This record gives sequence, C-alpha cells and structure tokens, in this order.
Amino acid sequence: MRWKWVLAGVAGLLVVALIAVYAVLMSYDFNQFKPTIIEEVKKATGRNLALGGDIKLQVSLSPSLVVEQVSLSNAKWGTRPQMISAKQVEVRIQLIPLLFSEIKLDKLVLVEPDVLIEINKDGSSNLDFAPPAGQAGQSGPGRAKAEKKPEPKKEETPREQELSLPALTFSELRIEKGLVTYHDLKTGEKHGLALQSLKGALPGMDQPVKLEVEGALDGQAFTLAGVVGALNRLSGKGSPWPVEVKLGLRGAELAIKGSIKNPLQASGLDLAIKAKGDDLAKLGPRTGLAGPFSMECKVSDPKPKVYKVSGLKLSAHGTDLAGFLQADVSAKRPSITAEIKAGVVDLVKLPGMGSGAAEEGKAQPGGAQK
Repeated sequence: MRWKWVLAGVAGLLVVALIAVYAVLMSYDFNQFKPTIIEEVKKATGRNLALGGDIKLQVSLSPSLVVEQVSLSNAKWGTRPQMISAKQVEVRIQLIPLLFSEIKLDKLVLVEPDVLIEINKDGSSNLDFAPPAGQAGQSGPGRAKAEKKPEPKKEETPREQELSLPALTFSELRIEKGLVTYHDLKTGEKHGLALQSLKGALPGMDQPVKLEVEGALDGQAFTLAGVVGALNRLSGKGSPWPVEVKLGLRGAELAIKGSIKNPLQASGLDLAIKAKGDDLAKLGPRTGLAGPFSMECKVSDPKPKVYKVSGLKLSAHGTDLAGFLQADVSAKRPSITAEIKAGVVDLVKLPGMGSGAAEEGKAQPGGAQK
C-alpha cells in the first residue's frame, strides 16, 4: 500500500505548489512592470508603447494577464500617431516557470486590434523598427561621454529584480474582430483586411507563423489557412519569406506555395499556384464565362516590374489552354509576351461567338475546334 501513500504525497506537493503560485500571483502587483515593459519596447523598436489600463490578473487553471487600451506608436512619417492599437490584450502565463522566477507566456489574445502598415514614398516601411540612437551598437567618443554620466539608480523590489521578462513567443495566438490596413503612400494603393477571427501560433519573431483566418479583404469574404514566414523578415531583409497557404473565396480554392523576397513590395516572387472552383461566374464581373474550372502555374518576376506566368495549364468553359505569359510594366507603355497552346476550344460555349460559331462547331465531331 506504500505506493498509494507515495502518490498521495506527490499529489499533495503539487497542490501545495499550485497554492503557492496562486498566492504569489494574487499578491503581486503586475503594474510595476509597466515602466520596464515600455522601456524594453522602446529599446527594441524605437517606438512608444502605451498601456492605458491596469494590468489585471484573471485567475483560473491557466492564469492570464489582461490590459486594456494598448497602442504602439507609428513611424515619424506615418499618417496617424499609432501603428497598432487594441481594445484589450490578454496573455496566459505558464505556472511552473513562475516557481523558478521566470515569466513565460503561452497564449496571446487581441481584441479589436487596428494595425496600419504603410510604405513611404522612398520605399521604406513602418515595419522597419530601429532602436533609438545610442541604444545599440554605439561606440567611440559618444559612448565614452555617455558612460561618464551615471544613471540614477532605480529602486526595485527583490521579486522585481529576480523575475525575467518573457520573449515574444506564443503557442496559441487569437485575434477577435481585427482590422489591418495597407497603404502605399507613393502609389496611393490601399487595402483593408477585416478579421472576424484569426487563430494561429507565433513561436517567435524569427520563426514561421501558423494561421487560420476568417475575414474579408476589401469587402470580399474569404478563409485562409497555412504557414507564412517570420514577422521580422516582412521587410525583405535576409532569406526569402516562405509562403504555404490555402485560400477559399466564392466557392473557389487557391493554393500558393513558394517564397517572396520582399513581401511588402511584392517583389522577388517564386510561387507555385493551383486553383479550382465550381463556377467561374462567381469570381468576377459578368463575362459570360461559367462552370467549373482548374488552373496551375508558376509566378515569378525575373526583373523589376516584369512578371512571368510559366507552366500555365488552364481548363475552363470547355477549353484547355497551356503556355506562358510575361508582362513588362516597367516602361510607360506596358508590353505583354505570350505563347498559348489550345488543346480543345469549344466555340459553342464561348460567349459572344454567335450562332455562326455554333453552326461551325456543329460541323465538327464533338462540336470542338483543335
């Protein structure tokens, strides 16, 4: 019967440990971390973080910290003061690391976030974060002068000195009713992404991001699932940004796999694309085209503002096509080069061909032209 006493002892120790952790959490004032958090964000990004509400603790089996009215300032040239704002931010804390004076976050929930991504007229992005001058990599006389001036000592509680701030990693990421706006100030191009819900994982700023999204892009509802590259590589620095996603829109499915060298400029494309759907008529303006379709190709840009679609295979509306297409929009007068081979073209089904085409189609077996 000793094993029962051993199990009971282990269970008792776990209960005592949990009670100790909750006692620490309930007695701890997390608001004292506000200045440290704001300072660390400033050092890392050069931007100002605002925490409008108190940092509150929600106690459960997985305790969470909740703060309202959170915002991060925009680049100096931005069109509005805040690059990111959120009605509420919730983070879930792992309990066991607290016993060793470490704070590790397990889940991030953003309620009604509003994100603005902007491209300046010189091509720079407000996602290009930079620490303030003199914060990182400073050397020479300027640093020597700064070191001579001692900083005033900040009074800290023993617990505040022991606890370490967490890295930006989450095993679970959730966004409720968010808005992401993209604005290119040079071209005037602007797009709005309304997020009904987003679920995913953010292992780190330098790690791929997993996503499941329901929302609308420029008013068009869609679903999205897949894996994209690390957030710190959105600006195009380093290796190409990997993409592997599936998109659902108006009864059609689109699969994209490959990489993008400069995601914000949509350049350095190396993408394999496959698409299929039950009705072409649902996807665009009224062209007379309808019925099921399938398509696959590779998309690249061998030169700036030169876009190439190769390995094209298209089946739609009774017609099979294959070949390649290249568009050069670098000059004042865009040019298009194409080589298309038709396997089967059903003239009877093509819109606008008239009764004459129908009679010609009937003259051949199967009503098709090759």
